[in-house]
Amino acid sequence: MSGEWRGASFVWRCWRTNQPCFFLPCHFWPRFFPVAVRLAGYRAVWLLALFPLVIFLHLSGHVTAVANGDVFTGGISWIPTLGINLSWRIDGLSLVFGLLISGIGTLIILYSGGYLKGHPALGRFLAFMFLFMGSMLGLVMADNFYALLVLWEMTSVTSFLLIGFDHTRQASRRAAIQALVVTGGGGLMRCSNDCHSGNNGRFGNVAAVGNR
Repeated sequence: MSGEWRGASFVWRCWRTNQPCFFLPCHFWPRFFPVAVRLAGYRAVWLLALFPLVIFLHLSGHVTAVANGDVFTGGISWIPTLGINLSWRIDGLSLVFGLLISGIGTLIILYSGGYLKGHPALGRFLAFMFLFMGSMLGLVMADNFYALLVLWEMTSVTSFLLIGFDHTRQASRRAAIQALVVTGGGGLMRCSNDCHSGNNGRFGNVAAVGNR
């Protein structure tokens, strides 16, 4: 079974079990977006915008439960030999940011179709945008210091790609490198100590200790 189909199967299982892995679809299929744009032109954004829209609607269904104090958590085994898991958590703050990212992301995808209409690299821009959106969603829902570090650096790399999208301009290349150095270096310094926390670095465990 190919990696794409394994990813689709995993996302479907998480969806059926109400696991908050909404950032994963944004990482599995961006490689196909340039193909979609070549086939359908700028109108492909109307189909691609359904991804973040569905995420937004699904997150909206958690608003009432989270407002009543419920917290949704989940996780998968990430690096079993080191005992590291990929854990995620939806509470009030992460839900607000998740709604902002997916909602505004939907509007940006739709707007980019008209703004970059006819641009030969529209598909590449959409792929970068979805990778950035998925990294942001994973970052705000991360319940693990290791996942936070990886997703923060993924956000740094994808923002570098977006800022330097027009790589023929020197100003774009300079701004992209500056953003990568600031965000990437800052994330490494911020998380270097946190990643050594016990209990696999889960924020829920840290919060429990803090409440004692």
